[in-house]
Amino acid sequence: DEPEREPPNGTRPWRILHLNTLNRMKGTLVLLGAVPIVLRHRRDVAFVFAGKWSHADHQQVAEWYIAQHRLEPYITFLGEVTGPEKEASLRSADLFVFPGIQQEGQPMVVLEAMAAGLPIVFTNQGCLRETVINGECGVEAYTEDPFDLAEKICCLLDHPEDQWRLGRNAHRRCVHRRI
Repeated sequence: DEPEREPPNGTRPWRILHLNTLNRMKGTLVLLGAVPIVLRHRRDVAFVFAGKWSHADHQQVAEWYIAQHRLEPYITFLGEVTGPEKEASLRSADLFVFPGIQQEGQPMVVLEAMAAGLPIVFTNQGCLRETVINGECGVEAYTEDPFDLAEKICCLLDHPEDQWRLGRNAHRRCVHRRI
């Protein structure tokens, strides 16, 4: 069964999820850099960061950046999520962002997001291009480019029918083991 997704209808913001170890190499800081750019385009968004910080200095940079740009109302840090809490985070999201900088193997979290029926915004690191497939299950953004990442996020937010199609394709690709 495909996951049911209720798009926001004015009662809640679009939920953009980044679930991973939080650090620079996983693209956490690039995504934070994209937030003010997205906010210039639309304010009906909530960015959810789930995971543990692996480097205290990366966390300090993030906290400073959030304070400087007054992003607190738009960002939530959940900390590490596992089990039912992780499933709930995936179910409540509208879009999954994996803007990694380092080469990746096969990130399980991307497969979990696909199985949950989420469209994926990703960078071409490791096998992600072969797993997600640009235009089929998600959209590819340039590595370390918050402007391009924001543009890809805004484009999907502006076209919910594309979000739905990509999410449905991601779910089918993952569940039917076409990866």
